[in-house]
Amino acid sequence: MKLKFILLVFSTLLLTAALIVYIIRIIRRDMRVWREKQNLRNENIQKAVADMTPRAKSFIGLYEPLQMIKNSQLKSFQSVFADWDTRIGNMEDAPALVNYWNETYSGFDNWNNLKAVRKAGELLMFIQKAGITRCAETEVKVTRDIFRQYMAKGGVRIEPDTVAYVEMPCWMSGDEVLEKGIIKGGNQDE
Repeated sequence: MKLKFILLVFSTLLLTAALIVYIIRIIRRDMRVWREKQNLRNENIQKAVADMTPRAKSFIGLYEPLQMIKNSQLKSFQSVFADWDTRIGNMEDAPALVNYWNETYSGFDNWNNLKAVRKAGELLMFIQKAGITRCAETEVKVTRDIFRQYMAKGGVRIEPDTVAYVEMPCWMSGDEVLEKGIIKGGNQDE
């Protein structure tokens, strides 16, 4: 009776150990497959970034609306994503960018506002990888050169060597201005 019990316990432990080893092997295999998929996705994103960088000008007028969607300041997101979709869809010479867009942003016309906010944030991170940035300053010293990046609100003259307040930041790709920002002079409360 004791021997049967010991054999039963031993065989149960042996089966349990074998099951644990099997589960660990499955987990390792699945992790390897997942890492390979992630590596492939990262490679595809890098290729898409390489396609995006020289085409930054193709999206002039869409950067700030994308930021507004991310900040929940623009609720009618479909038209912005539709513009991105049209412009990217016409880029036959940028297959990695087209594939990335189709895999990541298709079906935007069925998104709710929360998904649009999340996807706008993802797209902003993507374009940042391509070297496209939204200027972060809240005020600038007015020089002749500043009007390369900003325009005065309402066309009002802003005196040189004064401080102007940024109402809407500019968008840059390296030293190139993609979208001019808007500044106003005088008191920030005006």
